[in-house]
Amino acid sequence: MKKADLTIFIALGLVLLSSCAGTPETVEVHLTEFGIQSSLVEFKPGRTYKFVITNDGALAHEFAITERSAGAQVEHHDVNDMHHDMSGSFLHVGQEHLPPGEWATIEYTFPRQITGELEFACHLEGHYEAGMYFPINLDSP
Repeated sequence: MKKADLTIFIALGLVLLSSCAGTPETVEVHLTEFGIQSSLVEFKPGRTYKFVITNDGALAHEFAITERSAGAQVEHHDVNDMHHDMSGSFLHVGQEHLPPGEWATIEYTFPRQITGELEFACHLEGHYEAGMYFPINLDSP
């Protein structure tokens, strides 16, 4: 193999490695009245995911990742920051970011110390009670 060929081969290998190693896995989440669908249900603590959250409904919704047992106990807080840690949740994307027909993209890394059952949920008044939650699991790291 010539030096130029080897250089191209190594450069191509580095490009492939860098594009795979640091790229978060994309998770498609769809919000409707009154449900949540996700392309993944199993997640790994310490791993970063790129959430593409689409509001396919006719009403505004929010998106939160919460402990499953916290479910209906989490109160809605008006926030302008998509990264705000509302009481009982790990991630919160407020309704101002998810009006009908809109989408939001956010990267999130699940904490390493958390395992067990979590859920995606919308905690706007009456939405959770109408069934707007989706159970997910965190595997051991």
